[in-house]
Amino acid sequence: MPQNFKKDSEIPRGEFDYQFSTSGIEIFKWKDNKVVHIGSNYHGNEITSVDRTMKDGSRLSISCPNPIKDYNKYMGGVDHAD
Repeated sequence: MPQNFKKDSEIPRGEFDYQFSTSGIEIFKWKDNKVVHIGSNYHGNEITSVDRTMKDGSRLSISCPNPIKDYNKYMGGVDHAD
C-alpha cells in the first residue's frame, strides 16, 4: 500500500483517497462502515454512489469510487477476502 494515503481516522464515511502506481494501477482507499482497499487497471477515478440501509430502516446514498460499485455488482455484493 502507498505510504501517503490518508489515515483511516481522517476519512469520513463515503469519502476516498486514491493513488496511481508507476505500473498504471490505481489504488483506492474508501470508507463505508470500515475502510476498503481496491486496485484497478481498468477504471478511472470516477465517483458514483451506493445506497445503504441504516439501522432504523432509512436509506442513505453515499459516494464511492466506480471500482467499488462494479466489484459489489459482479461479486454479488459480498466482500470476500480475495
